[in-house]
Amino acid sequence: MYFLSTGYEQIYERLIPKLRECDFLEIAERLGLSLQPDRALSVNFLGREYEISSRGVNPTGGKPRGNLI
Repeated sequence: MYFLSTGYEQIYERLIPKLRECDFLEIAERLGLSLQPDRALSVNFLGREYEISSRGVNPTGGKPRGNLI
């Protein structure tokens, strides 16, 4: 069976190879972000924690904290 992916999923899949080209150490230093031992970045965005690595972007902190508005 063939499933159509959403536009978001298609864009995300095309961006993954670009993450493999990123210098995460330089990005962490330039933006003041935490770099994990496995070379992933920890980013807080709109009250949620995310891990960004050459493998992709994954939420790590559960639900957003506090009010967003």
